[in-house]
Amino acid sequence: MAIVFSGPFEYDDAHRLALRTMTLVLQSRLLDTIRQELGGTYSITVTPDTEKFPRPEYSVRIDWTCDPARTQSVVERVMTEVGFVRQTLLTPEQVSRLRSLLVRAFDRKCEVNGYLLGKIARR
Repeated sequence: MAIVFSGPFEYDDAHRLALRTMTLVLQSRLLDTIRQELGGTYSITVTPDTEKFPRPEYSVRIDWTCDPARTQSVVERVMTEVGFVRQTLLTPEQVSRLRSLLVRAFDRKCEVNGYLLGKIARR
C-alpha cells in the first residue's frame, strides 16, 4: 500500500532540509504507532523526493504492507499521524536528535563524496 503527497516546491537548500526533517519525524512516528502500537505492519517507510526541472515539485511517499483486512484502519492512522506532524512543533529534544541524525548522514555522505558531487551538480 502507498500514499503519495505531491505539489509545487520552492527548490532550495532550506526547503529541501525542511522536507527531509519532516519525513524523518513522520517516519519515526509511523514506526512507533503503526508498527509498535498497532502491530499493523513489519515495515513502513517515508521517502521524500524533489525535482527542480521541468518545474520545482516535491513528493512524499509512504509505503507499507499489511493484512488487506486492516488496510482501512492503517490508512486512517497514517493520515492521523500526518496531521499530527503537520500541526505539532518540535521539542528541543527532537530538534537535537534530528540534528544528530542529519549530521551523521552528512558525515557518511562526505566520506564517499556523493554529497559534494550532488551539490556541485545542482549548482
